[in-house]
Amino acid sequence: RVQLALQHLDLSLNSLTYDSLVECVWPPDITHMNLSSNGLTESVFKCLPNGIKILDLQNNQVSVVPESILKPDHLLALDLSANRLRDLPVCDGFPTLYLLLLKANSLHAPTVSNLKSCPRLKILDVSLNPFTCTCALRSFLSLGINSEQKNGRRGIELVSWPWAYNCSYPEAFRNSTLKDIWIPEISCNVGLLAATILGPAVIVIIAAVTLCHRLDGPWYMGMIWQWTRAKHRARTQQVRPEDLVGVEFHAFVSYSQHDAEWVQNSLLPNLEGPAGGLRICHHEKNFVPGKTIIENIIRCVEKSRHSVFVLSAHFVKSEWCHYELYFASHNRVSRGSDSVVLVLLEPLPQYLIPSKYYQLKAMMDRHTYLEWPQDRAKHRLFWANLRAALQADLPNAAVRGLEE
Repeated sequence: RVQLALQHLDLSLNSLTYDSLVECVWPPDITHMNLSSNGLTESVFKCLPNGIKILDLQNNQVSVVPESILKPDHLLALDLSANRLRDLPVCDGFPTLYLLLLKANSLHAPTVSNLKSCPRLKILDVSLNPFTCTCALRSFLSLGINSEQKNGRRGIELVSWPWAYNCSYPEAFRNSTLKDIWIPEISCNVGLLAATILGPAVIVIIAAVTLCHRLDGPWYMGMIWQWTRAKHRARTQQVRPEDLVGVEFHAFVSYSQHDAEWVQNSLLPNLEGPAGGLRICHHEKNFVPGKTIIENIIRCVEKSRHSVFVLSAHFVKSEWCHYELYFASHNRVSRGSDSVVLVLLEPLPQYLIPSKYYQLKAMMDRHTYLEWPQDRAKHRLFWANLRAALQADLPNAAVRGLEE
């Protein structure tokens, strides 16, 4: 009598999700699973058969492969193509993994050292990812070149190398294959770069000091110092009291509606009221019904000492945020360069900023901006720095609203 056992299971092209609240129970003999094109996240790794050998999870919502998972000791092939991974996974949970496919994810600079935990990995596909061709990519470039020469230390073959591995940033390298770019070691090795620069610099300094004493240099240096101080005073005192007439708010906050939850639940409570003591203007509260959006934007910017821009990928896609930035940048002429404060809510590479936001690119190049820390222990210092940047002596007039 022959007993049949389920070994191959195909659940692709569904809308499967798993929230890890219930325990998974699978038939014990399953070895091949196709879960592609569903809505699964990293919690799916808590819901796998113990004897799984081939696992297809392409086109899901996996952003990370957790390290604390049940070890599928027999897993040989794992397909995570077209997910949301930002780095190479650690293979501690897959000791026998032979094939790993990570095509079309969000890997910018893969951490090659993670592969040390994959002793049996022989085939790796990281093609069609948005590689950032900077110093952080040097080790991955070496992996690709060694793979092509078939003499890599770990003997890993990179699938589709080199034609499917292109730079997405910086702009000078965009669409160039990784094989064709060259990142010099001196630009990445701080010690080597310092030695290269400091050696000639020491010689130049010694020569300059000698010439200064012979050519009455201290007197010239004294004059330059006085000029610098005068310029500094001109910059710090350019906002006159009459420029603040009509100003009622410490800051106007500009943000995308997609970031409204963070603004309402985190930003405003830490700036207004007892926590911050600042007067904050924002569109949910201070835009006047019946007036056009442009009129409301201009009024808010003119009645605020500073303009705070909450930068994110959603911000640079908003047309209204563009208008708010445009009017605030022109208002800097009378309020000073410190009137615009940039808060980076999430990483925002320059290549993601549309060309029409050229003013924003210029501000980010010339001015320091505050980055929202993911570590909760750093939040207190973040709010203290932001409140300090927005402090200003406003006219002692009651806030009348923007209707007038």
